[in-house]
Amino acid sequence: MCAAFSEAVNDSLSAKAVRAALDTGCRTIVVGGGFSANSRLRTLLAQRAEAVGVSVRMPPLRFCTDNGAQIAAIGSELVAAGLAPSDWDFSPDSSMELTTTYLAPRA
Repeated sequence: MCAAFSEAVNDSLSAKAVRAALDTGCRTIVVGGGFSANSRLRTLLAQRAEAVGVSVRMPPLRFCTDNGAQIAAIGSELVAAGLAPSDWDFSPDSSMELTTTYLAPRA
């Protein structure tokens, strides 16, 4: 599920960025932020932009951060503090408020 979500985001971001560049006559796309460390996004955007003659400027990976590492770190801290990891059959809640923290009780 996570891989499919990531691919959908990469596909949408790269396609829309290239389309926006073409629609506005922009010849260069500049990428920044944490998700710019995503290797699939970098590859897909570069391929799509090159195919239509648009250049892409991205910072070197050493200047990008990926919040996936941050999520893994907090998960590791929670487990180290005694919280058991989620069961494999947990369900995501896409309607959960961003300000909500939820830890499911374990049976």
